[in-house]
Amino acid sequence: MQFFTFALAALSVGSVLSAPTTTPTVPEPKVLTSAISAVSSSKSNVDTQVAIIKKFVDVTVNDAAIPALKSSLNNIASEIATATKFVVPLVTDVVLPLAEQELANVPGFVGNVKAIAADVEYTANLLLANLSKQTLLLVKTEVLLVLATIDPFVKPVAQFANAAVKGTSGPSTVVIGTTVATTQEISGRISGPITSAYNKLV
Repeated sequence: MQFFTFALAALSVGSVLSAPTTTPTVPEPKVLTSAISAVSSSKSNVDTQVAIIKKFVDVTVNDAAIPALKSSLNNIASEIATATKFVVPLVTDVVLPLAEQELANVPGFVGNVKAIAADVEYTANLLLANLSKQTLLLVKTEVLLVLATIDPFVKPVAQFANAAVKGTSGPSTVVIGTTVATTQEISGRISGPITSAYNKLV
């Protein structure tokens, strides 16, 4: 009888130990909220790097400045690539139509995307206009890396924003549509004539 009791106890303990454990499900952050936050952070950091580059260009760029220019350009490319990881899911993972408060956040969001694209266009043109061909060749790889980040960054945002305003009306709708159109124009200039100008540097 005592043996039987011990056997039951051992069986019970074994069952508990062998029972599969379950991990509590942690809700994922909202895709749109995460994208808005990531883009805002990237815009701030890109602004900082552009200011650093402008400061170098405002004075004579010598060999000592090249590593710093390369570093800032690489930082810009990294920031945009990081933001892109957050905006790509907007196309597939956001449930539409958006709630009124969510839609109200979109104008500022697409405005930051436009600002980043404009920063890149400004920087690329600034370097073209102020650096010698010899110096441009030294940073060509890094500039092209930055330019290549814009199209993959802008496209999903434009697709999401256009889908979000479909069937809506009002001030937010107008602002979103205008901002997206302007951003696409900037992206087109970056991937077209600006990239072509850098590719021609040999």
